[in-house]
Formats: sequence, C-alpha cells, structure tokens
Amino acid sequence: MPELVMQSQGKEAWSNKNWYDKRDSLELRLSFFLILGAGLGTIFCNWMGEEAKASLAALEQSYGAAALMGELDFGGLFMTVLWERAGTLCLGFLISLTSISGVLFSAAAVYLGFSTAVFVSAMTMSTGIFAIFRYAGFIFPQCLFYVPVLYFLWIWLPGQGVPLKARDVIFLAAMTFLGVLAESFVNPWLAAFL
Repeated sequence: MPELVMQSQGKEAWSNKNWYDKRDSLELRLSFFLILGAGLGTIFCNWMGEEAKASLAALEQSYGAAALMGELDFGGLFMTVLWERAGTLCLGFLISLTSISGVLFSAAAVYLGFSTAVFVSAMTMSTGIFAIFRYAGFIFPQCLFYVPVLYFLWIWLPGQGVPLKARDVIFLAAMTFLGVLAESFVNPWLAAFL
C-alpha cells in the first residue's frame, strides 16, 4: 500500500513538473506576441504604397552606405547608442517592478516583432532573399549581449519568481554596455560589407 501511495505521488509530481512550468508559459506567451508583431509588421509593409516602400528601402540602405564611406563618427555613435540602450534598460527595470509586467513585456514583444519585420521587409525590397543574411549582419555581434539581457529580464527572473536585485542590475548593465561597445565599434564595419 505505501508503495502505491508513493507511485501516485511520484506520478502527480512528475506531471505537475513537466506539464506546467511558469517559465515555459512565459516563453510561449512572449513567443506568441513576438510572432504576432512580426506578422503585423509584414502586413504593414505589404499594404504600404510604392512611394513609402521606396523611402523605407532608401532609409535601410543609408546606414550601410554611411559605414562603407567612413562617414560615421564612432564616438558620437557610441554615446547615442549608449543613451538609447541605457534608457531601454531602465524602462525594462521599471516594467519588471510593476504588477502588470507580463502585459507590458508582451506589448514590448509585439513592438520588437513589428519593428524587426519592417526592417527585414525593407532589406528584402533591395536585396531579395539575401535580406536575412544582411539582417544577421546588422544585429551581430551586439545580439550576443542583448538577447541574454532580454531573456534574463523578460523570462528568467519572472519565471523564477525572484525580485530584481542589485547584482542583477549590475550584470544586466554590464552586458548592455558590452552590447553598446559591439554595436558602436564592431557592427558598423561588418554592416559595411553586407
């Protein structure tokens, strides 16, 4: 009899552990909203008029052309990117402290998917199928730092149910700073060759 009780408790614990994990739920929800945003961005680009599409394609090409011609002020670019990413990180910290962080991070996932789809669509207008490789060049190597920051802040911390601590803030700020360095001083050279 005790063996049957232990077996049933073991099965129940196994099924609860494998079928419901808060982190898996967060990943699924954020993935859904990211894909939703990407779909909306793609639809938006397809509904644009020809003049707007041409403007979008020209805007996308200007970044690579400026880097290729050596017109970028890398120090100025660093300060601009640093302020933008620091502001985004601080906003992420504030959102994580609210009681509706899940809703706000879901909205951020829609925005991220939408903006990425618009950017890739603009690249596709000028380079066709090779746009995906160009896009990879535009987000590398800074994505190696920014993606872990997003995962830690949007999924890992809420999934573990732990509050944001000082060591977490220092870690996320350091990773973001490394991403800013990569985005400002390494990425323009890579993007110029694509």
